[in-house]
Amino acid sequence: GGRARCLCDRPSLLEIPALIIMTSACCPVGSLPYLAATHTATGRVVDLGAVELYANTTAASSTTGILICPDVWGWNGGRVRAIADGLSEQGYKVAVGKFLAPALDGGTDGDALPPDGDFSMDWIKQFPWETQRPKVEAALGFLKAEGCSKIGVLGFCYGGHPAC
Repeated sequence: GGRARCLCDRPSLLEIPALIIMTSACCPVGSLPYLAATHTATGRVVDLGAVELYANTTAASSTTGILICPDVWGWNGGRVRAIADGLSEQGYKVAVGKFLAPALDGGTDGDALPPDGDFSMDWIKQFPWETQRPKVEAALGFLKAEGCSKIGVLGFCYGGHPAC
């Protein structure tokens, strides 16, 4: 078995000329807005210094982990923690990264966009791979320290950038 290859060997979103990108929005026209988090989380917040995580590692004997890279609503927007907890119930150790801090206008729980926020290309440009890499590496290191020898990475919307 060889190492998995990233299929994102193309220019990042930040390198594509602005004329190709929608001028004021990240999500396609007609996309649903922010979804409030209504799930009662069963995990915990872990501060690794380089990044904060929402982690659910209750699957104590599991050696398989999943790192979730959330969308522009952040680590506590919509259903991301419910998804993490659901995957944990299925036997995975899961971490959700707080990757978009500093947040725009306070964000959602200190990360990403606020519930009533509008996407800002100027704001998102402060998160190139060079900024995200130490955060992703710290999150992967956390899962390894939790005993994971196999780790999958799942990115939602913007989260596909650091996931790749």
